[in-house]
Order: sequence, then structure tokens, then C-alpha cells
Amino acid sequence: MGDRVEFKVADIYNLPFKNETFDIVIIENVFSFLENKDKALKELIRITKHGRYIGGNVCFRSKKLTSTEEKELEKISKEIYKSNVFPVTLDEFKKLIENQGLKEIKFLNPKITFIDKLIDFKEDFSMLKILFRLIYLSILDKNIRRRVLALNKNYKKIERGSSVGFRIFVCRKL
Repeated sequence: MGDRVEFKVADIYNLPFKNETFDIVIIENVFSFLENKDKALKELIRITKHGRYIGGNVCFRSKKLTSTEEKELEKISKEIYKSNVFPVTLDEFKKLIENQGLKEIKFLNPKITFIDKLIDFKEDFSMLKILFRLIYLSILDKNIRRRVLALNKNYKKIERGSSVGFRIFVCRKL
């Protein structure tokens, strides 16, 4: 398949492809981190052929936040990530898709297998390595230390209502 696959890095708001280029468009864990989700979805729809599919893996928030919680989370998000990047709820995402005229919308909650758990266990070790590196760097660098402290201080606020994890979605452009 090497001669049939090409990787490109591009701006999701302005993809370098002609209208209706692809049979299938897949987005992997990007959507949650976009400020203008509507604009990005329109661009994905633009490059998808009629009758074909858009799908991906997306992070969802567990509940709709109150306006006070949303402002608090937005402030924390801007402080830590330097932008307003937090996921929408499953219902909000579904409405966004429906408003763009996409049909046959399905959400799948993948089952975790024993192999997945082993992979997670392996990743825990790499995360531990990252954590130690972050602690080391935060000792050396005042800016990293400030961001780590802000993240730690606000972790519970971010965790509360932040996400329920990931779901796979599939929908069709008609």
C-alpha cells in the first residue's frame, strides 16, 4: 500500500484538497482540540464525496457545563493550553453533525480487550518516564514549573465534567 498512501500535514480549516476528493475521511483525536469545530467539520464535508463517509475517534465531555463552570474551564484551558480547547458533549457533537446535513450517524463505544490493557500497562511506564522528565524540567525552568503548578492546582476542576473518554463516530454525506 506504500505507493497508494501519502501523508500530508495541513490546516484543518483550509485543507489542500479539491472538493469531493475522498471516499472516506478519518479524523483521529483532533476534533476536541479545535476552537472552531463547525468550520473544521465543513471542511471535512467539503473534501468528502457525496454518499461517502466521515468518521473518527473523538473525546467527549461527560456533561453540559453551567456557564460558570464553562468560564472557569475556559480560563484554565487558556492558562494551560494557551487556547480554548475543551471537548463538547456527545449530544452537542451529534447536533453539530446533524446541522451540517450528515446522516446515518452512529457512535460506537469500543470494548477494551486484555491486549488493550497490556498496551495501556506498557504506556503507563512511558507516562511515568514523561512524568519524571516533566518534574526534572519544572525544577530547571520557571515557565514549565508555573504551567505544571497551574495544571496540578486546577486538575480537579478540569477533570470534573471534562470528558468521558473517547467514542468512534461514523456518518454519511448525502
